[in-house]
Amino acid sequence: MSQPTTALDRRATQTITVLGYDLLPTGLRVKAARMPFDEWTALGMWLKLTVTALQWWVGDWLTFGEREYGEAHAQALDAIGWDPATVLQYAWVCRQVAPDERRDDLTFFHHREVAALDPAGQRAWLARAAEGGWSVERLRRELKQTTRPGVVRFWVLVECRDAADQEAVLARFLGEGRAAKAVERLTAKGERR
Repeated sequence: MSQPTTALDRRATQTITVLGYDLLPTGLRVKAARMPFDEWTALGMWLKLTVTALQWWVGDWLTFGEREYGEAHAQALDAIGWDPATVLQYAWVCRQVAPDERRDDLTFFHHREVAALDPAGQRAWLARAAEGGWSVERLRRELKQTTRPGVVRFWVLVECRDAADQEAVLARFLGEGRAAKAVERLTAKGERR
């Protein structure tokens, strides 16, 4: 695997080679003319791991970067091209759910649903979801049906300078695990502002 340079050279990270396959941004290329079935199966297992673990990896990576590099981590995110709202949400879940509390029999998104709870609440709900074979949507419904003490819901109107400012505000709220959405403002004539 190519090692990225300190200048964040994107070309250095375009191809990753695993078990005789090149993993490219847009597909998978077989390098060998023939590959044993067990190696092909091993690659499938590795691919499944990456799909199920990717959000944890990215969130823990970003959390480390925030802690170690301060504001410079945001510049790296820009240079890499990450969507701030997405990676901030991953990092928030990783900070809220300790590594030893994470369950590999549930998805990252199950953990996101319980991240705002205290660790005991997280454990209890994740155990119920695992035992019941619940989907993320089922866990979300079950949580909503339960009253959660200490959760206060209210609307906040935020006026932003422009679209970039709006994205930054939304990213911040979502990164903190808060529900947020943008609503377009219309003029009296029904035109969008």
